[in-house]
Amino acid sequence: MISLIIIIALLNTALGFVMAVYVLPPSQLPIPRFKPPKISLLRARHQPHPDPTSLLEGGSLADEIPIETAADTIGDSSLEKAQDEVDQSPAEKVPELPTLEPVESGPESFPESDDSAESSEQGESIPAEDDVHDLLDGRISAEPIESIDQIPQEWLSTLDEYGIEAAGLVEVSAHVLRLEVGDYRDRIVRVDNELRKMEGRLKAEQLQKSIDELRQINQTWLTKQAESANHLGSRIDTLSGHQATSSLLLDILENQQARIETLFSNLAELDVNGDPATCERRIFTEIRQLLDLAHLLRDRMFEMLLIIKKTANQLAEINHSMTIDKLTNLPNRAGMEKMFYELFLSDPSRSRQVSCGLMDLDRFTRLMDQYGPDVCDRILRAVGILLDSLLRKNRGFDRIARFDGQRFLLLMADTGPRGAMSAMERFRQTLEKTKFDLADQIIKVTAQCGVAELGPTETMESFFGRLEAATEAAKREGRNCTALDEGHGPKKVIPPNYHIRGRVMML
Repeated sequence: MISLIIIIALLNTALGFVMAVYVLPPSQLPIPRFKPPKISLLRARHQPHPDPTSLLEGGSLADEIPIETAADTIGDSSLEKAQDEVDQSPAEKVPELPTLEPVESGPESFPESDDSAESSEQGESIPAEDDVHDLLDGRISAEPIESIDQIPQEWLSTLDEYGIEAAGLVEVSAHVLRLEVGDYRDRIVRVDNELRKMEGRLKAEQLQKSIDELRQINQTWLTKQAESANHLGSRIDTLSGHQATSSLLLDILENQQARIETLFSNLAELDVNGDPATCERRIFTEIRQLLDLAHLLRDRMFEMLLIIKKTANQLAEINHSMTIDKLTNLPNRAGMEKMFYELFLSDPSRSRQVSCGLMDLDRFTRLMDQYGPDVCDRILRAVGILLDSLLRKNRGFDRIARFDGQRFLLLMADTGPRGAMSAMERFRQTLEKTKFDLADQIIKVTAQCGVAELGPTETMESFFGRLEAATEAAKREGRNCTALDEGHGPKKVIPPNYHIRGRVMML
């Protein structure tokens, strides 16, 4: 009996193998899939890529990296050209090929996660936005755009002032909130600046005055949020194609209101007659977290607007002001979406190599606490200028964008992962050698970088997940370094020293 059971089991196994090989089409065979960490809303359309080759100012990377890497940088079809460029380069010693160290797997939450002056979805004291992520993932992407006439005239005037056209109540609401949260942020930064001018010399009356001013700013802002929520909520039943999107927006506003009220209640409980230094630190901490919330709302509104535009196939027509980061004058998240859209236009089959590097400025929360948001904004602006100056612009499709907060993205077409890694190492070593001068006070800034190549069938969500995982791996491996993911997980890079000359940037 046991022998019969064994024979039947073997026959079933053999039959399953025959079915898989000879009957099932390849598309139905089980294929292991990479599941990246959940990130925010960025989902490029894989639509139809222009133009090849470019690297850094002052010479091609082929002049500075081994021949194997140069070929990888430009693509197999240009191997001979890369070899010629290396042969004709100045007679200097070619650095060794950077080696890679496997990165030990660590916990899912990485230690000392830093946030920026200008954006922070993972703030140290701010709860995770998993509830909002779930909403963004499931409820907005498939909805049609429809025109709504019941829009307050004040909102239309605001958009008209900025030259923005919108096609419905939800889109108008997201635009208005995005613009107004910028004004709210500016008012909080002004309070922070006034406090820092008197830091260490503040008296109880001055501390109380600042708290009262922050209370007024936040009450005004919450009133505006409530007006937007009430107007949208009262018409949600009439927004046939946008009910789910409207509900999402209301959820985001409700979440923001609760968290702002919690933070401000902490401020209200401060004893201004106690130790002034302790009170100062508490106020600065609460201000930073209020700013984190403002950045979070701004980013959510951007993400929602991007999905609305992509759903309506209007990404190419997106308003130019929406694609540029006002602080650094680099492309922002919307501009980055548009960069990939343009890149894929000329290459619908996605046969070109595309690699990216993600640079995350190190310990930015500490800089924020020490110098305040105004100085950190100046640092971000200076870093943007520095990185942009290193990028070759006279040929190819190399682009740089502000990914979010203190993170910058370098996009390199016709570039393999090792070439992109060499470029990012140049960026990182240049930043490390740069001194940022604040009224004769020198500030040093370092960064960790993650590099990966976009797979021909890989989704943008998966790709950005791998980039972020590589950047976090570099942080875990000691910061101020680069990790490369060539499809088998991130590995720390042991780079050559590019002998970068130091420079000074005035803040």
